[in-house]
Amino acid sequence: MPYRLLFAAGEWVLDRDHVSSVYSNRTRALVVVHPNNPTGHYLTTSDWLWLREWTAGRIWLLGDEVFADYDWTTSARPNRSCLRLPAPNLILMSGLSKICALPQMKLGWIVLPPNDRLAQDFDWIADTYLSVSGPIQHCTPAWIGARHHFQAPIRARCLQSLQLLAGQLRHSPWTLLKPEAGWMAILQGPAQENEERLVLQLIANGISVHPGFFYDLPLPNSLVVSLLTPADPLRQGLQAIIFS
Repeated sequence: MPYRLLFAAGEWVLDRDHVSSVYSNRTRALVVVHPNNPTGHYLTTSDWLWLREWTAGRIWLLGDEVFADYDWTTSARPNRSCLRLPAPNLILMSGLSKICALPQMKLGWIVLPPNDRLAQDFDWIADTYLSVSGPIQHCTPAWIGARHHFQAPIRARCLQSLQLLAGQLRHSPWTLLKPEAGWMAILQGPAQENEERLVLQLIANGISVHPGFFYDLPLPNSLVVSLLTPADPLRQGLQAIIFS
């Protein structure tokens, strides 16, 4: 079931009224991408507790935490996992693609609540449809053990990009909505800017960027940029955006 997020007082929050309004008897689950892509925010504790109560006995709650290792809020990296506030209807998902920067190695995992029948059903699905190759199963313990080595250059690049964005936009009409985590950042432009016109102009100049409407962002004139972009192309792209 698709639902809206709101941006209020510098914070992304759940649109609880919209969640309630789009629910129907055909709804089976609600997915929480935590931290979110592209907003980079974590669901607030208040929103999570409300969502946990609202879904209880009604539908499954699916948590996707593939970006959880890329937290920019503090070097201590506090535990913000959905599991810190568990729920009997919570199914948590992650995988190698982001944690070990190995998207080509198709392996993911699911944390299930204590439920024997559910575990049996998932075992059947995994054995029948989602079997993982022997070499990947063999290598996974070593990859997981080396995940910090894989993540180090990604973290360094993303932090460098965030610093560059903050510096370049400081005295411009554009605002950086600094993410709490993840590989993306949102830029919000002046009210008079035409988002589609700007994106088409940038593409014509060889600069690729996602318009906010690709993600149904509730923000006018917003762009989504990748923090994985090397410094020089990112700087050039920002100058094109600022002086467009």
